[in-house]
Amino acid sequence: MAMRSCAWNINHFEPSALQYDWHFAKMIYDHLEKNQNLTANAWSLFQQAFPGEQELNHHHLIRIPARHGQAAAELPSIQQWLSQLPFSHLSMLNLQGLCLRISDLMVLTNLPNLGVLLLRHPHGNFPQDLDDKSMRDWSRAVQEKSAFTRLRMVGIHHFSLSFEAVLKCLASYPALRLCTV
Repeated sequence: MAMRSCAWNINHFEPSALQYDWHFAKMIYDHLEKNQNLTANAWSLFQQAFPGEQELNHHHLIRIPARHGQAAAELPSIQQWLSQLPFSHLSMLNLQGLCLRISDLMVLTNLPNLGVLLLRHPHGNFPQDLDDKSMRDWSRAVQEKSAFTRLRMVGIHHFSLSFEAVLKCLASYPALRLCTV
């Protein structure tokens, strides 16, 4: 009964409430994971309370289902959550099969802990709102905001963009080590 109560109210916990003993916190963590109730906030809470714990999964996958060719409607809420993570966490964001606009790319510049970014336009006859000018505008926004300071890898696939425009855009990313186009 106490386990269910802790699991049910996990979003009201503070990291300091969990730090007493990993043995008990692990039971709550395992219960949440087993029942597929480990939310992003709960995962972040355990990461803050037990940063060096070997038994704790230090990767958290969040799947947000969207239909192929749909707009990236969930991106602002994803951005809001990811921007609240401590800087000790790097995020990988994989946007596949969504019709992205320049406004979506601008939302991405607000992610301070983004380490990997993969963008893949859907196959088929879907509208392409991104063009070479969009890439220049995005590059300028990255420079002006001093964004993507931790971004090491970018993949941009199946967009109607010139190779030169994409490379010029990516050249402004300060920490970039690998890109796939």
